[in-house]
Parts: sequence; structure tokens; C-alpha cells
Amino acid sequence: MKIAPKDRSVLPADEYLLQIKKIEWKRKKDDSEASPYINVECVVLEGDAEGFHMFEIFSTNPRAVFRLEGLLKATGVTKEFNTNDEDWQREMRLELLGRTFRAKVTIQTDEQYGDKNRISRIYKPKENDQIPDRGDIDGGEDMPF
Repeated sequence: MKIAPKDRSVLPADEYLLQIKKIEWKRKKDDSEASPYINVECVVLEGDAEGFHMFEIFSTNPRAVFRLEGLLKATGVTKEFNTNDEDWQREMRLELLGRTFRAKVTIQTDEQYGDKNRISRIYKPKENDQIPDRGDIDGGEDMPF
């Protein structure tokens, strides 16, 4: 069964090849001391779910930053880590746009907001994966603050 590209339903739990299409740096509203985080929009590149868009949040909080570090490693981004520097954030946004990675996607059940997909593991693409060109990516806002 082919899944519609902009369908906001939930993907079946599985491993997918994803490309980063949009990144927005954010801070928790009314809390200028909170660690920034990024909203990442990805698109599935293969299989029945090809074209499906999913969203994930990556925190820069010291207790959760390992997820963002895993994303950087899997996509081959090697820049020194400095999440509170706005120049670094701008550079990271540009570095990550269009990058591809493999992800184990699960389903998080939420009675209040409905089921949604979550990325539980991040991997480098496989050697035989068809990696598209990074060009022509929208990318979102230049700076979030």
C-alpha cells in the first residue's frame, strides 16, 4: 500500500532512508534560559512510504544532546559542537539540509494528541542506498530567535 506524500498519518514502525528537508532552531517559549532545540522535517526516500514527511525534535539539553550528536555523525557532519552560538546554529542548518540518514522509526501512542512517529535510532546510510543531490532544499527560517 503506497502512502500519500503529505499524508499526516503514522508510518508503520520500520527502518527508513530519510532526507532532511527543513530545519528550524527554536527555544521554549517564555524561557530564554532553556536549551535551544531543532525541529527537523524529513522525507522518506524509498519503498511504499516514499515521499512521506515526518517531523522530529532534537534537543541540545545536555541530557538529550546525544540524539543530535548521533544525527550529525550519521550524516557526516563533523563541525565542533556549540549549540548556543547563533553562527554555529546557522552553519549547522546549512550543513544538515539535504543530508540523508537511516532511522529506526517507531510509533508513540498518545491518547491526547494521537499516535505519531518517533525516531528511536539513527544510522549512516547503507553503501547501496541511492542518495539524492542536496540541492533545491527549502530549509526553513534562517534564524529562529
